[in-house]
Amino acid sequence: EKLIDAACDVARSQGYSRIYIMTGEIGLYEKYGFEKQGNLKTLYDTEDQLFSKELKPKKKVVVVPYDATWKQSFIDIRNELADALGEQAESIEHVGSTSVEGLSAKPIIDIDVVIKDRTMLDKVIEALEKIGYRHEGDQGIPGREAFKYEDKEYLMKHHLYVCAEDANELKRH
Repeated sequence: EKLIDAACDVARSQGYSRIYIMTGEIGLYEKYGFEKQGNLKTLYDTEDQLFSKELKPKKKVVVVPYDATWKQSFIDIRNELADALGEQAESIEHVGSTSVEGLSAKPIIDIDVVIKDRTMLDKVIEALEKIGYRHEGDQGIPGREAFKYEDKEYLMKHHLYVCAEDANELKRH
């Protein structure tokens, strides 16, 4: 896996947008996002498979000095969520690095909506969908349900999660 990542990084750094690999291995490269392009005869008259993968630019992480407006940005988002969720939310919490006064952070507000238990999740999903959020599942982290949104330019960029009050992930946040 590290060798595949390194090859992709080198190709990306050289300005390539796609990488090709010829191999006799079956199934290995598909596991890492490569698509089979076909079969090729080698110089030794054997047949290998040709795989390729699109190389997307790596995202750059931007960390900025603490901004006192993050507190008000959270309040604006919390108010919209509270209006939509009412008593379904036990609490709406500002978590992550933007919640720590004086700490540099990625300028993205992290929010946990805390619910009594998972039996409330369907109603919460429905309420959040009405105000433009889309449920994305737990994204591989049990106990934390993620939500995406569109058309909320009036609010600061944020990540929204819903957790039951007894969820381990809530305690970790």
